[in-house]
Amino acid sequence: MGLLHIEHVKPGMILAADLRTPLGRFILPKGAPLTEDCLRSCKMWGVAAAEIEGVTRLQAERQALAAIPQNTLTILKNRTRALFSGCDASHPAMRELARLHLQRHAMASLHGREPAERPTRQPPAGTGHGQRPATPPPMADIVRKGDQLFSLPAIFNKILEVIRDPKSSAAFIAETIGKDPNLSAKLLKLVNSSYYGFPERVGSLSRAVMIVGSSRLTSMAVGILTMTLFKKIPKRLMDVASFWRHGLACGVAARLVAARRRDMEEEPLFVAGLLHDMGRMAYVAQQPELTFAALFEAQSRGVPPFVVESEIWGFDHAALGGAMLSAWKFPERLIRAVAHHHQPATAEPDLEASLVHVADIIAHAMDHGGGQGFPVPPLSAEAFTATGLLPDDLSSIVVQAQSQLDDITRIFIEEP
Repeated sequence: MGLLHIEHVKPGMILAADLRTPLGRFILPKGAPLTEDCLRSCKMWGVAAAEIEGVTRLQAERQALAAIPQNTLTILKNRTRALFSGCDASHPAMRELARLHLQRHAMASLHGREPAERPTRQPPAGTGHGQRPATPPPMADIVRKGDQLFSLPAIFNKILEVIRDPKSSAAFIAETIGKDPNLSAKLLKLVNSSYYGFPERVGSLSRAVMIVGSSRLTSMAVGILTMTLFKKIPKRLMDVASFWRHGLACGVAARLVAARRRDMEEEPLFVAGLLHDMGRMAYVAQQPELTFAALFEAQSRGVPPFVVESEIWGFDHAALGGAMLSAWKFPERLIRAVAHHHQPATAEPDLEASLVHVADIIAHAMDHGGGQGFPVPPLSAEAFTATGLLPDDLSSIVVQAQSQLDDITRIFIEEP
């Protein structure tokens, strides 16, 4: 018997040990045959591997790679190597993420999906073609003008008040959210999606508040409302949908990492992951030349964009995002997680920033990089240790994140 990755498990295979979720929930007993329905449930619950009679994971992975034409396999390996070129390949977590990346695309190739080229960003017309332009404005000016450009809906502040008041009743919360029909509909769809995985349909907002919890649901409401702010940014400057897909991937991963700890709420980490790059969106709306000067200089030098942003702007997009959330009176822990997600050691305390930092890297490794075409950012080994994760945990998180992301992307981005 051997531990087989869930992508290599086929219907009819026999379990050599009890099958459980990463958090210990029982699914099937030893000796049971696996079915299509069971495999779908495994992916929803983040089951990354199963003990199978008569086969090992190494055998299955070798068989999968051997079935791929050599030229295609070379493309896949080069693509993985390029994506992880900015990382410390000796760190076990990065080795595991690179393995998962190659494996994911190998399985896609076996199902007839050809490997796609990594995107390369070209300077939009009229943005100076990546040259360093005039002196940048101070961060306070960007934040102040952002308040004028990106006006939050009236319900936003009411929901933030609910978050800050622990005495708010479920009925009051449902009534507050219910004043925005579009927000209410999205939240109900989310509650009934694989993101929460409830066995029975939740039919009303008041029941959703009672089942999910007021803190969780209001945090998600804040995330949904914030995503409406940047719709008017021209696509020539920023692919807004791609930007938010990266944010959603980071948010889902951050929530899954937080769920493995007993000392953290999950939904605030989702919101922090969702909004972690919002400073870049705010800056491109006001200073496209300086934004692309930083992006393209980073590409030419082979360094992460936040390094060049600090040189050109005087601060990076993480600090700007934190400043904007502070101006909007977001909770301090969310501000801290966003503002320090590239350098979590500078946050005090640093746990939330460390979780978002690691989640950001997972999102990039899943090919949800926001459309910029940059490699996976370098990992802070200290931040990874702070999360309490082990490299073997990453496979389960990636499987579960991808399953949830399909549903949540449709709800947050693709549906009107």
